[in-house]
Amino acid sequence: MKKALIFDLDGTLWDACDAMAVSWTEALRAFSCNTPAVTRQMAADVMGMTNDAIARRFCPELDDAQRLQFIEQASSAHIRLVQQGHGQIFPGVTDTLRRLADDYFLAIVSNCTDGYIDAFLTYPGLDRLFSDYEYLRTGKPKSDNIRLVMERNRLTDALYIGDTMLDYEAAHTAGIPFLHAAYGFGHVPEGTPFLRSIRELPQAAAALLP
Repeated sequence: MKKALIFDLDGTLWDACDAMAVSWTEALRAFSCNTPAVTRQMAADVMGMTNDAIARRFCPELDDAQRLQFIEQASSAHIRLVQQGHGQIFPGVTDTLRRLADDYFLAIVSNCTDGYIDAFLTYPGLDRLFSDYEYLRTGKPKSDNIRLVMERNRLTDALYIGDTMLDYEAAHTAGIPFLHAAYGFGHVPEGTPFLRSIRELPQAAAALLP
């Protein structure tokens, strides 16, 4: 059985902050929220959070029903933008994953909504590299979704690669080692193994999954 590399998406494999800023700003205005706009930095600061948590931060005045409608509008617009090419794959991602695909089982686990990972996988050269993915459709936290991917694919040795403290905590709760994508949006405890570029992943993975 191959060893597995399981990836977070935003801040680890690509940058879709600009698309998020545009789509969520449109939703804020449509729902007359007190927050006037989402900036790129605001989008980067919430990467890794669930859409419900993001909506509560950006527009806390909405009731439960309004918040669901708000999330649907913002998420649909965000996915539409990335489908149109408004997402930036980090340098070296495609080539590095191609190198790793023969030796590792590759998967994605992200706190995103339906259609978002599929939009990412439409980018040239990516759709055939990943064998599985999971997201919020399960209603479970990221740590449980990591374990779900491992269990249904009978994986015993896996490494989770992500960029935020939420990713760090999810990997540790799932009981697998974590590798920090330090080029991404978040910070983790000092001393955590890290990547300055995804091009360093083959060597790092060999060390953490000997």
